[in-house]
Amino acid sequence: MSMFRPFYGGEKGGTKSQQDKHIVPTSSEERKLLLNQLKCRLSDTPHELKAAYAHAQRVNSKIVDDDHLLLFLEYDNFDVEAASKNLLRYWENRLSLWGESDFTKPITLRGAMRQYLDDVMGMYVQLLPVFTPDGSAIIHFDTRKNVSGDGTMVKLMVYILQRFMDKSSKYYGRSLAVLSNGSGVTLSNFSTGWISQVTRHYSSIPVTSNSIHLCHTEKVFPLVMGAIKVVLDAAQRDEFRLHDGNDQQVAESLCRFGFDLDCIPTSLGKLELNEEDYMRGLAADESAELEDLIDTAPSKPLTLTGQTSPSVWSPLSAGGEESSGRQEQLIDMYAHQADIVAQQSFAVAEAMYPAMQAVSASNVFNLMGSASPTISNIPTLAAPRGALPQTISQCLPLSLGQLASLQSIQRDQYSMTQQQHFQQQQFQQQFQHQLAPSWNHQIALNASSLATPSNVAVQSSPLHSVITKPQAQQKKTVKKKLSRSAKHPGRTGDQRMNKAVQAKLNDSDISLIDALLSGGFVFPDLDKEDKTTKTADVKDLEGISIYQRRNQLLRRLRLAKEKEKKSM
Repeated sequence: MSMFRPFYGGEKGGTKSQQDKHIVPTSSEERKLLLNQLKCRLSDTPHELKAAYAHAQRVNSKIVDDDHLLLFLEYDNFDVEAASKNLLRYWENRLSLWGESDFTKPITLRGAMRQYLDDVMGMYVQLLPVFTPDGSAIIHFDTRKNVSGDGTMVKLMVYILQRFMDKSSKYYGRSLAVLSNGSGVTLSNFSTGWISQVTRHYSSIPVTSNSIHLCHTEKVFPLVMGAIKVVLDAAQRDEFRLHDGNDQQVAESLCRFGFDLDCIPTSLGKLELNEEDYMRGLAADESAELEDLIDTAPSKPLTLTGQTSPSVWSPLSAGGEESSGRQEQLIDMYAHQADIVAQQSFAVAEAMYPAMQAVSASNVFNLMGSASPTISNIPTLAAPRGALPQTISQCLPLSLGQLASLQSIQRDQYSMTQQQHFQQQQFQQQFQHQLAPSWNHQIALNASSLATPSNVAVQSSPLHSVITKPQAQQKKTVKKKLSRSAKHPGRTGDQRMNKAVQAKLNDSDISLIDALLSGGFVFPDLDKEDKTTKTADVKDLEGISIYQRRNQLLRRLRLAKEKEKKSM
């Protein structure tokens, strides 16, 4: 049997019925036969589709040996077609992340990660040396610590996930549990960029995540809920849990979900892990010595004294706990008491914050004038004089025409104040997209940002070069897209509906409702056990009934079949 637990749902491994179509081979002859089929499939693939894989095979054939191919075969339940696509996508992602000079090196502390030892030692992301009682490995995020940037964060995560692919590692073949201490997340350090990049790499790596646990996020979760929802598929949302309350209550809540206090770091539990011991553990897992890594590292030398640099380490006490000054700065932003523990799935947690999202959308703009917004200066639920918009969609970002008009001013007259204003507008536009209450509002925001006033001439500037269509044609196109997305919310702009259509096309035996759920639609009242809610009254989180969603899916399926007939 495969060492990997198949991942059902989303883009990671297909539906359960698709997985069941492939019988796992039990004999070595059958495995060898399927391995040869995979090699033949790769050799028949056009070179432009396998350029990264072919280059790695030519430069360093040891890293693409039979064991490497079997990893993808086992993970995809010995589906040769799926394994070949996943393998090629993995090497394309690896090339784009590390570059042509490093992507064929082993992703180890002695290989591609050699110049990032300081960042690994920063312990923002940790691969813990202990496991849960069911044998899952634990990836721990300590958001109170600092990190160099999005690119470094992605490489740290890919390095950790790579340990699950190393046959000599103790993490090989294990599923993983994600545990995050979100007490350090603020509007200034939350980045959707690295989350989307990590999701793209994770989708091609043969590793399974069986649970995601976010702790101490009650102050910021309503602000970032939309961005988190985008990167989670339906199966991951079912395993998503929030744990809020004081430290003792959060620890007790984690224990009820299969964690021991001894395998939870000191920021949440009892596991004590300093920088040197953590690095020695990673080096030992690679059969290396920490001193050898430090001697050969091309970057600045590591310090194992426990003293931290202000640019890398957070202002924590030696015991790993928050300082009293930081604890005094944290304020209760929302109405619920701190001693109420929320152990809810993503769908229930999302439903808990409908009113908070509207207030959060208004409060975000109070932070625009702050140079470095933190939790300590986030406003409370009090209404901001009524001058700010109640919903995010009422305050649109600066258009390209207005931006180009500002940038056409001569360089010597382009003051620092105007540059700061432009940066604030960019920051404001980012959160508009994160907090858009639905996919259609996001489409409207995208279209609005492209609408250029007809009385503003688009000119070249030293900072940007803007090329647009004629004004009348562009306005007509934007107006058409806006009206189309408003009348037909189930059309191609909704990625959840696209996934639901694909799920139904892949497996005609599943019901329409199951297809909608696999696509990512959430119906909070669908699984109530009291049976008091009629099916006709069941609505998703956007207020659209389940029958409307079903009709949209039927219409999309009919169009897909008509398109298929025309192409024949």
